[in-house]
Amino acid sequence: PREARGRVSLDVFKEALSTGGVSKSDVERLAKALTETFNGKEMVFRAGKKTSFEDEWANLSSQSISAQDAWALAVQETQKRLLKDCGVDAQKVTIIESEHPYPATNHTWTKTVTLDEGAEMDVHFSDKCRTIDNRTTLAIIGGLMSKSSASLGTRVDAKIRTGRERVHGTVMGKVSE
Repeated sequence: PREARGRVSLDVFKEALSTGGVSKSDVERLAKALTETFNGKEMVFRAGKKTSFEDEWANLSSQSISAQDAWALAVQETQKRLLKDCGVDAQKVTIIESEHPYPATNHTWTKTVTLDEGAEMDVHFSDKCRTIDNRTTLAIIGGLMSKSSASLGTRVDAKIRTGRERVHGTVMGKVSE
């Protein structure tokens, strides 16, 4: 569906693009071409009924940033507001997204996130998340863990030296050094 290609609220769209240096007249032109009412709210769709954000962007007289970067500004502002509404400090959050939609081919995508020592990680999925088939997997691997912080019950992932295989397990005990 079109809404899965991307949509942001009209007020967020206008603020994000204006902050990003897009002229007020260009923001209004884009909004006029792409705004629709969706579930009772004025939303700007990346793929409109008759046109797309990228097509309308290409028609602007001057473009200081790319269409992709401009849309990303609106998405980032939406994420920032959502985190604020949920009481989450945006400075302590990393939002990771894969390509949407991702290619329906043999595809591998990797993103590395580094946590401060002692930090925790929560993983949340949008209720709109979908995969192409039941073989799609997500692996979260805790690497570079200090031995002193691996306590009983810690899940581990170890690479086997002789090949590409990996062993997954749980720390059941520790040997004193």
